[in-house]
Amino acid sequence: MRDSLILFLPVSSDAPLHWGVWSDDSLVESGKLDLVAAGGLSDKGLPVTLLVPGQNIRNFEHELPKMNRRERSKAVLFSIEDQLSAPLDTLHVALQDGAEQNTVSVISQDIMQEAITWAESVGLNVQRIVSDYEALDGVDYEAIALDDRVIIPGRLGHTLDREWYSGTAEPLDILAALTLMAPQTIEATNLMQGNFAPRSGIKGQTKTWFQLAGIAAALGLAFIFFETAQSHAIKAQADNIRAQTAAFYTQQTGQAAPSNPARAVTQAARQGQITPTQFLALSDISFRALQDFDDVSIERVSYQSNRDELQLRLVYPSFERADEVQRAMTEAGGQFIPGGVREQSGRFVGEAVLKLGGAS
Repeated sequence: MRDSLILFLPVSSDAPLHWGVWSDDSLVESGKLDLVAAGGLSDKGLPVTLLVPGQNIRNFEHELPKMNRRERSKAVLFSIEDQLSAPLDTLHVALQDGAEQNTVSVISQDIMQEAITWAESVGLNVQRIVSDYEALDGVDYEAIALDDRVIIPGRLGHTLDREWYSGTAEPLDILAALTLMAPQTIEATNLMQGNFAPRSGIKGQTKTWFQLAGIAAALGLAFIFFETAQSHAIKAQADNIRAQTAAFYTQQTGQAAPSNPARAVTQAARQGQITPTQFLALSDISFRALQDFDDVSIERVSYQSNRDELQLRLVYPSFERADEVQRAMTEAGGQFIPGGVREQSGRFVGEAVLKLGGAS
């Protein structure tokens, strides 16, 4: 099993998220943090496995005849329809084939979408979503009691809220449970199938574009997951990324990098001298505009190449701060198009679009 970051999601959003880094067949690092701070784990650069509460998932055995996977995904719900209480068109299925039994995991499409959207919003590269009870398949315990649930391990296991369980169970702390789960996550059913399959981040761009975009992403996002760090640490990160940008500019053009390589790259692109990358210029604008805003963070960012724009989700301390960010973006050379700002759990969150100044 390759190195991975394993996140054990709590039942309640108010409870802490526990995490561990799996490497060399053991947990080499672990900790816990609030869900809203999970983006700080993205700097580990590891593929992520989400261990989700099994109360939201049911596993069933099935005996469908041989057919291709897509056909089976459509047919399997009808084969177990009498065991389900929700409308079939609201459910997502994930198949798992085994030597002894073929099983299907059933979960609400809304819950799957919420989990993936949350992970993307904090910058996590999720490749697997697994039920907690299946990740404990093969352990010696008949039931395991955690603070917020009781898990009955196995591929056909299940999970209950503690108040719904009346039998005996082995009490474990979450770190001990995570240590048992980690090696089994690769064998458990990955719920990310069909419409929820992991998406590739590379969509055919040239190698030069990919490298430039990668540097641009780092340049634009260097401050996103370090909002609790001191400003000098953020500045050091930015300076390092700027140095990498300058070195890459020289490598690609054979010329010494100017003081603002991002702007030079954009100008060269317009003249057909280098692979186009508005992303680099836009990321530089967003960084320069926000470097003095210690109380503003970008929660999510994506680049729309067909419209040459960055789509941003920002967190502000107040409505007024949003207007100040718009002015700073304009002064930095961008065209900042804000969406509505709304209050969300004590934060002020708003979407916005950033284009190059003067772009239509």
